[in-house]
Amino acid sequence: MAKKSKWYAKLFLALAAFGATNLGLTAAGFNLVNFLVGSWSVVENIIYGILGLCGLYALYHVWWGN
Repeated sequence: MAKKSKWYAKLFLALAAFGATNLGLTAAGFNLVNFLVGSWSVVENIIYGILGLCGLYALYHVWWGN
């Protein structure tokens, strides 16, 4: 039987997917985070930091997680 994921693991992985999607859209010339947040550069930087941490968690979860 597969182990059930915790709610925060699902949230972190979803945010990592959002960050990857934003990275792909940025390569195409559209920044989704900037579009959603607007001209609040401090909030935008905080969001990028959170997405980066979620990406690191996703790497950990895939390689060493249960």
